[in-house]
Amino acid sequence: MKRQLYVVRALSALHPGSGSEIGIVDLPIQREKHTGFPKIDASSFKGAMRAAVRETAQDDAIVQNIFGGDVSGTDQPTQAGAISLSDCRLLALPVKSLNNIFVYVTCPFVLNRLQGELVYTEGDQSWIGDYQAGTVSSSEMLAMNDGLVLDEYVLDGFTTDTATTTLAQSLEQQLGLSSGFMSERFAIISDEQFGQLCRLGMEVNARIRINPESGTVAEGALFYEENIPAETLFYSFIGATKTKRFATKVENGYQFKEWTATEVMEHLTDPLVLPPVFQIGGGATIGHGLIQLQPVREGVTS
Repeated sequence: MKRQLYVVRALSALHPGSGSEIGIVDLPIQREKHTGFPKIDASSFKGAMRAAVRETAQDDAIVQNIFGGDVSGTDQPTQAGAISLSDCRLLALPVKSLNNIFVYVTCPFVLNRLQGELVYTEGDQSWIGDYQAGTVSSSEMLAMNDGLVLDEYVLDGFTTDTATTTLAQSLEQQLGLSSGFMSERFAIISDEQFGQLCRLGMEVNARIRINPESGTVAEGALFYEENIPAETLFYSFIGATKTKRFATKVENGYQFKEWTATEVMEHLTDPLVLPPVFQIGGGATIGHGLIQLQPVREGVTS
């Protein structure tokens, strides 16, 4: 199996929903049970990818070759999909800052987990570097007394670190961002601080439906929805095997063909098959759920 690391960047607020809940937030987001970090479940991710490929490629053969057969109401032989996906796990969270509008923050736990998972791929791990908490990519991020101001929190004792700058520059290049967009606003904070921001740093929006006759909120139509903020970064691993025998119906029966694992991955990087930007989760009609999907290339350019 070929496995490839992908970075997922939220271009607008995301709502990968986990159903309704009794509490302040009626519609919470998906979270990891053991960490409380926001995530996008693999099944949600795969479904959104399948919908994007179906709409872009306009070819059921490609869709079913990659994602497996849709057996509902068809006489075509069934087949399993050729790709497997991991959950989209949190890589960096955008947080409002005093000096840089916002800052991308991550923590040693997140980076250590990513490094551990990279062992099972053929990719280069050097771009992550020797990270440590309490470091930033640029001294311009710091306020008085080497303090980093994140939302209403003031975190003291931060220093500029080359490894943190290199990590930020690498992500910046992988995502095709302008120079300095990420390398001037990247910080590694402690696991405890990061966990608290993940719990308290999500958007919570009130949603209503107006009664057209009275011009006021319709009865029972006020609810609160939790969203992951735009610019949040996730990562996911996508693996590919050769396709199972895909059948297309011809005049005298079925015609079978196969793709290698390499061919499957090549189709996923073809913008005419899978667009680099597509929609996932709720709120599609109000601009929510736009993500950028980018495969991580090996190495870091200076």
